[in-house]
Amino acid sequence: MKKVLLLFIAVSISGALFANIKLAGIFGDDMVLQRNKPIAVWGWGAAGEKLTITFNAQVVQATVGKDGTWKTSIPAQKAGGPFTLKITGATNSIL
Repeated sequence: MKKVLLLFIAVSISGALFANIKLAGIFGDDMVLQRNKPIAVWGWGAAGEKLTITFNAQVVQATVGKDGTWKTSIPAQKAGGPFTLKITGATNSIL
């Protein structure tokens, strides 16, 4: 029984170590964002992973929490575009 429990723990931990960052499903190609308001951005990743979020020459940092979620805010933007949202983590990037 102890071996099964230890194996389960090892598999769970190793999966979390190699988890890719993910962006919430609300974000996608050709989306429209509210101008002149801060832009909330959130998703999932490996606990403790450091992220860099880039949007229209604005760069913000975020860290994935113990629960595997992250959230940050990009400063308010003026109308324009198209712009690209890029999230970079330790194991992958989302563009």
